[in-house]
Formats: sequence, C-alpha cells, structure tokens
Amino acid sequence: MQVFRALLAAILLTGNVPGRAQVRASRLPRLLRPAPAAAGLPASPVWQLVRVERVVDADTYEVATAGGRAKVRLLGVDAPEADQSFGPEATALVGALLRRQYVWVQVRGRDLYGRHLAVVRLRPAAFSPAGPVALDSLLVVHGWAWAYEPDRATARRLAEQQQAQRAGRGLWQCPQPMEPRFWRGLDNETKRRNRGGCPRLQQGR
Repeated sequence: MQVFRALLAAILLTGNVPGRAQVRASRLPRLLRPAPAAAGLPASPVWQLVRVERVVDADTYEVATAGGRAKVRLLGVDAPEADQSFGPEATALVGALLRRQYVWVQVRGRDLYGRHLAVVRLRPAAFSPAGPVALDSLLVVHGWAWAYEPDRATARRLAEQQQAQRAGRGLWQCPQPMEPRFWRGLDNETKRRNRGGCPRLQQGR
C-alpha cells in the first residue's frame, strides 16, 4: 500500500507514469473515481426546493435533481389520465402553472413505479405576504383533480372537491366523470367506446 501511495503521489506531481506502472484508468481502484450522483430525492420531512422540468400529467412531474431528473407523484389527489375526459386539459393547465418553475417538495416515499410520493407547495410571488400554496388544494379547488387519499376514510380535500362540483369547475363540467382509478382498470376497447369527451368543454373552445 505504501508503494502504491508513493507511485500515485509521483503521478499526481509530475504527470508522468513509469513504463511498467502504466495502467488504464479503469483499473485504478474505484475509490479514486467519484461515483455518479443518483437521480433521486431523499424521503425527508425537510422541504426541498426543486425545478419542474416536465409535466407528465396533472399529478405527475419530472423535476431536476443533482443526478438528473426524478419523477414526482403529487399526494392527496388523483388527476384524469391523458386519454380520458378532461385529461389533456388538466395536463395543459397544470403545465402552464408549473413548467420551469421552482416548487417546494416534501418526499414521503416511493410508489410501485419508482415515483417519489410528495406533498408539493408553490412558492409565493416575490414580496407577497401570502405563504406557500398547497398544490393538491389548488388542483381540487379548480376541478383539475379528485381529492384522493386511499389510506384515509375521508380525503382531506373532499370539502374543496364538493365546492368545485357544485360550481361546475374543470372536470365537473363533464357529465358523470369517471375517477382515474376506475378508468385505468378498463380495457382499451371499453376506453375507446367511453372516451366521448365533455360536450360543454368542447363548446367553450
């Protein structure tokens, strides 16, 4: 080990590698090479500031991390899928709100698809006295998603959802919208037959 350390010191100082000591970089001990940063966010009660790079759909986003990009699944809601009624509209509306913006996330874990399950808050405008805005509340109030917490008897945003229903906001313009958890279980043919869209939304375009 002492011989190896002396040889390494000579290489670093002179830049020259003795003839018999010439080796490929790949054969040097791995400890000498920095490991690539993992593309992920640690589960932590600490709020982390990240930038949204892409909105996959209204409740799933790609955010920038030290190691690349990571997918975040917003907790507290379930938004319509891209191929069901109001799905494209919800994705576009949330995309306009979040894309290239910095948000606060509190990661609670991961789901079966490897996405980070997180509470997300929007930063207030500069010099605004208002505090951060809960993104799940914003989506439900505007009718862009259902209140959804399968581990609770009653979702915390249910009252806000009922207000959006009474006001006919967002997806509640659709006649009897189907929750995404049921839509995902349908076969492709059944989806095709029931993809009619929202007449009132189409008239308003």
